[in-house]
Amino acid sequence: QIYADGVLGEESAEVQEIVVRLATAASLMGEREPAERMLEDSWRRVVGGGDGYEEEWQRRQVCRIARVLGPLVTDKGDYERGLEVYGEALQASRWLDDRVEDVGERDRLRAETAGFVASLGETFALKGDYESARLVLQGLLAEIRERNREAGEAGATKVDQWTCLDAVVMLDLAQVVGQQGKHEESGAWANSALAVAAKHGGVRACDNCYTHSVHHLGTLAENSARLDDALTMYRRALEHGRKTKTGNLEQIKSSISRLEPDEEAKQIIKKK
Repeated sequence: QIYADGVLGEESAEVQEIVVRLATAASLMGEREPAERMLEDSWRRVVGGGDGYEEEWQRRQVCRIARVLGPLVTDKGDYERGLEVYGEALQASRWLDDRVEDVGERDRLRAETAGFVASLGETFALKGDYESARLVLQGLLAEIRERNREAGEAGATKVDQWTCLDAVVMLDLAQVVGQQGKHEESGAWANSALAVAAKHGGVRACDNCYTHSVHHLGTLAENSARLDDALTMYRRALEHGRKTKTGNLEQIKSSISRLEPDEEAKQIIKKK
């Protein structure tokens, strides 16, 4: 119906923007397969055969599609496709950044670019390419820290899209090096993420990072057979997650239930 009257063709920019909004709504409602089909179709039109589109719009549309399509394909395990989507979106956002003059818009675009780089690193990690993931994430963290230093020197103090982005990347690094078996370094990254996230309580991204960081520290403790410490961290993560409505609460509960029988056994031993 959105183009049935013949006023707008299916290939038109207006219709393609509507398609992405519909697909985004479908994804949020749990209709992941229809959402993915719509987005892949739009991607083919805009990226594959979109010579008739205005170039700036085309680049912005690539970013709009990638924000939703990227998580859909990586969540189902298609990591190669995820790398393609995030890679194309990264090129598009950098192209836009080079041409935008408004300071506020440029800062927003740079935050979006950083988000795509983080997603690229996370996807490398999901694929099992931990070294590539680490290189991407460490490079990104250096860029974020430089941007934050410059913003601080300019007197910026407000909460914005950059708040806790460094903490999120440090948590990503903690998880990546943890997968490489470097548990001490993983703990250091997680504690650094925790320290930054704790400064911004009430900011959802920071609260979410805090919950996940505490849970990760619990996992490291459990892997090192420090079960008392692990259980303490898991309970702390659950308490914070419930309070802020962040984190994967079911995963945290599962971690606790894994250790609670050992806790009960220790109590029985103490009574004997």
